[in-house]
Amino acid sequence: MPVRKILLVEDEYILALDLERQLTELGYKVIGFVASGEEAVALAHEHKPDLILMDIKIKGEIDGIEAARQIQERDAIPVIYITAYSDRLFLDRAKITEPFGYLVKPVNRRELSANIEMALYRHAMEQKLKANEAWLSNILASLGEGVIATDAKGIVQFMNRTAERLCEWDSQKAVGKPLQEVFSLRTEKQGPFHFNFEEILQRENPFEFSENAMIPCQSGPRFVEGRIAPIVDVKGNRIGLVCVFRDVTAFRQMQIQVQNLERYQIFSQISSGVAHEVRNPLNAILSITEAMAQELGDKPEFKEYLTHIRMQVDRLSLLMKDLLDLGRPIQPSSMQTQDLVHLCEAGIRLWEQSTSHNDQKIIKNFSESSLYVHVNGSKIQQVLFNLLENAAQHNPPQGEIQVVLNRRDDHAVILIIDRGTGIPE
Repeated sequence: MPVRKILLVEDEYILALDLERQLTELGYKVIGFVASGEEAVALAHEHKPDLILMDIKIKGEIDGIEAARQIQERDAIPVIYITAYSDRLFLDRAKITEPFGYLVKPVNRRELSANIEMALYRHAMEQKLKANEAWLSNILASLGEGVIATDAKGIVQFMNRTAERLCEWDSQKAVGKPLQEVFSLRTEKQGPFHFNFEEILQRENPFEFSENAMIPCQSGPRFVEGRIAPIVDVKGNRIGLVCVFRDVTAFRQMQIQVQNLERYQIFSQISSGVAHEVRNPLNAILSITEAMAQELGDKPEFKEYLTHIRMQVDRLSLLMKDLLDLGRPIQPSSMQTQDLVHLCEAGIRLWEQSTSHNDQKIIKNFSESSLYVHVNGSKIQQVLFNLLENAAQHNPPQGEIQVVLNRRDDHAVILIIDRGTGIPE
């Protein structure tokens, strides 16, 4: 076992020599003795002794109590006070520095040995406890799950780094706050979730919340799942709650994407079936119309009706084509980075050249001279064409159709505005 090093702080030379002798006989190594508080602080920091025997009334600008306080803050070395003073004032001041012992002169050798051994043992246990606490704290801080611990009243006592990030709270500010304020859990349909701390504290099984729960954050709602369980000490007392939770936002988004894909596949199957079922009768109607046109010739009383039939068949054929296209997934190879302003200009020109609604006036309101996006250009033009055609059909004669293009955050927005009456609710 290594020899323990002791620093002696005593301004009475004869007493210091006697203490040094006793310590040496007891098997300790005295690394030196000093007479002032300033020297004690400097020597303690330089040599890092295992323990300091400190007189309270010493030379220098600071007394032994102040010197002990500075040493504790800087180097955390255990201190035993040795003094001729035992009144309440000195004891109260000394207690603030949390000394490991207090001996009144003249010092008994047996008491000196017992106090030193107990102080060294207590200091070793405290250091071990602090190391264990730091180790456990680092484990909790490094967990991928958020951890929040409260007392029995639901007041936050601990919050790890993951919980800080998920809740967007600083742990130092969170400590002392109600769990409900820090961990503001909500459900999509029922709104804020109110914890019944008394009920959870008495539960045998943890209270669990699923991925439908979310934390409202400045960056957007964050979906979480986890559990809240009582903290039970070695005596079986329920002294608090621990909340463990994890972020399932990505999983939630994946679920929504899968659901959307399933709905899209069902819609694709239905739209394809409807389109095929409708196109066959349309082709038959068109064939009959052509036969009637040949049979009736150029009789003016039938010409208008035949023309109207052809137009409606063409319109329905185009609608069925659009329905089939809508049921087909867009291939990544068809997506390119293109100027949306140019695509809109081209789509408007295409509509103006082919529409029968020549009385309509297009007003362009583009906030950008160019706006590059990753799209299927032909699909964008087709959608724009259909929207313009729909607007023209419902707009009053000699009406105006406004095409608005602007940037909104990281999105591009196209608006088609007409003066029609709209669809009644």
